Amino acid sequence: MVQDISARKHLEVRLAHDARHDALTGLPNRLLFHDRLQQVLASAQRQGQPCCVLYVDLDGFKGINDAHGHAAGDQLLWQAARRMQDCVRGEDTVARFGGDEFGIVLAHIAQSRDGQLVGEKILQALAQPFTLDAAQVCISASVGAALYPAHGDDQAQLLAQADGAMYCAKHGGKNRFCWAQPPSNAD
Repeated sequence: MVQDISARKHLEVRLAHDARHDALTGLPNRLLFHDRLQQVLASAQRQGQPCCVLYVDLDGFKGINDAHGHAAGDQLLWQAARRMQDCVRGEDTVARFGGDEFGIVLAHIAQSRDGQLVGEKILQALAQPFTLDAAQVCISASVGAALYPAHGDDQAQLLAQADGAMYCAKHGGKNRFCWAQPPSNAD
């Protein structure tokens, strides 16, 4: 007995993709982001080369949702995702964590300055007006960054450091880039 299972295989592939990608933006979700970060960290540790984690939060996104509706907010998120992808290389990962929060893994950077340059490029890209249906709106972003190995040597440390740096950028006036502080070695 021969049976065509191509439709079933197609469904399995689609379900596997959907489980690891954000439905709105098509970006990797938090689960796939963690997998990719783990791979980049393992490679960075083997090669003795730095990598960088960026945490991006859109400034003023709630106001866009409130003033223009959730459909407009979804358009803005989709456009912001494309702009961030345009700021990184193919080997890097841009992921949507949820809401207006994004994570980025910069693999195989030569020096810390490379992480800052990408962060500043993202700020510039997101500062350009967004066209939502007939309206044009402007937002900004707060970007925090953590560098392996200077700010941590595992996922949890790097993400916590990048998240803390992003809050430093927000509290410093928004629309800015901040580096994490090196962890203290106090016992």
